[in-house]
Amino acid sequence: MSVRRSSESFPAIPTQRCGVPPHLDEWGVVPAQRSADEPPAPTGEDDVRDELRHLRGLVHDLGNGLSTMALLLEAARDGAVPTFGLLELIEQETARLLAVAHSGRPEPAAPGDEPDEIGVRDVLAPIARLAGHAGHAGRARVRLLPGPDVAVRVDRAALSRVVGNLVDNAVRAAGPGGSVRLATHPSRADGVVAIDVVDDGPGFPHGPRGSSGLGLELVGRLLAACGGRLELDAVAPHGTRARVLLPAVG
Repeated sequence: MSVRRSSESFPAIPTQRCGVPPHLDEWGVVPAQRSADEPPAPTGEDDVRDELRHLRGLVHDLGNGLSTMALLLEAARDGAVPTFGLLELIEQETARLLAVAHSGRPEPAAPGDEPDEIGVRDVLAPIARLAGHAGHAGRARVRLLPGPDVAVRVDRAALSRVVGNLVDNAVRAAGPGGSVRLATHPSRADGVVAIDVVDDGPGFPHGPRGSSGLGLELVGRLLAACGGRLELDAVAPHGTRARVLLPAVG
């Protein structure tokens, strides 16, 4: 995953490159420390670590989804959120979480075994709708802006995990009363499409504790397996734009 200034080839909002504190790596997490005289980990140990990292990621993503649904159900019971369409949203989120639970470890697609073509907005819309309803329960409001649909060949569950983590981070960074915007941008000349998740919080990495870390690590690994990357930029006067870049179809 790269953390750098976004390309200005897309319709842009004023940004500046986000700094990464020296005690964090480019994913916003504390890197593992190994002394100079410590031997490298055996291959089997690396495999175990990868599997544990994958399982931690699944628990993290499933926990976030279940927490959001629990918040909505509690708010609906108290009359704080509209109940119209809520059952359909919860059914959609349950299906998404089941797909995540059954997804394998993120690996690059083998030649001739590429994922099916999917429309990005089909993945973004239910995530934005669910998060938008949660805004009635005291969280930041989330909105998917009008724009073109773009097609990519990536694993649907992987893309939903990427967007879900970025939206969750943005909602926590924006805080109650804040706002989060999702947008899609068509293919550039280099055959890359973009997905933006923009919040109006204090800016990376100055948000509340727990607003990055493991979530960004997951996003980086998932995008690497999909042939994509992430760019983080500060938004003027404050806030963060997380931009997902993926190869376009064709």
